[in-house]
Amino acid sequence: MQTPSEIPGQNLIQRCVIVQRDDKGYGLTVTGDNPVYVQSVRDVFKKGNNEHVENYRPMSLLSMVSKVMERCLFNSIKDYVIGLISECQHGFIAGRSCVTQLVDVLDYIGAQLDNGGQVDTVYLDMSKAFDKVSHPKLLKRLRDLGFGGRLLNWFESYLRNRLQKVTALGVSSQTLQVTSGVPQGSILGPVLFLLYVNTLPDAVHSAEIATFADDTKIYKTIRSPGGTQRCRKT
Repeated sequence: MQTPSEIPGQNLIQRCVIVQRDDKGYGLTVTGDNPVYVQSVRDVFKKGNNEHVENYRPMSLLSMVSKVMERCLFNSIKDYVIGLISECQHGFIAGRSCVTQLVDVLDYIGAQLDNGGQVDTVYLDMSKAFDKVSHPKLLKRLRDLGFGGRLLNWFESYLRNRLQKVTALGVSSQTLQVTSGVPQGSILGPVLFLLYVNTLPDAVHSAEIATFADDTKIYKTIRSPGGTQRCRKT
């Protein structure tokens, strides 16, 4: 199997044909480095009390050039990346969805109930999951998966050379460096997050698991009075 460094080829950035061939643009093709990204973050209301800041989702407004570069890179590595993602994961992958996750779980539960069994389910939700991704840990995960050379440099610059400011009611905050997380509203953000949490199913033993991005179901057939307690410990 090709590594992700081989899939995009040595001329990944040149193929994108989106950067003028000046000194800065040419530097991208040689080192894999990116210029500093300055992103504006807008708040998107989710639900609940609209006066509570935790009920808003931060969405990054990225430049068109950034999005085109991300799309070029994503198209080059997507087949390799999809092959790495656990079959338990149903989020952000073509052909999988919350519906496919629901069908898998209900099919399992239905089969157990038909046999007179009981199924206990634990629901997990990571708070601020996209914002709490550790850059060093994510880069190590990419390195362990075979990403290297200029491609790994590109991802490192993409994560670490990023500044952001929050804009609300026509007023912008001070611009600060982003020290963790993957940008919501980007093309590569969801892919990087899936790779970051991809080892979660390996930590679950003697139970079934189904995930959709950061939402997780752990479910287990209960066959004895102590089975519920064992399911919780799983």
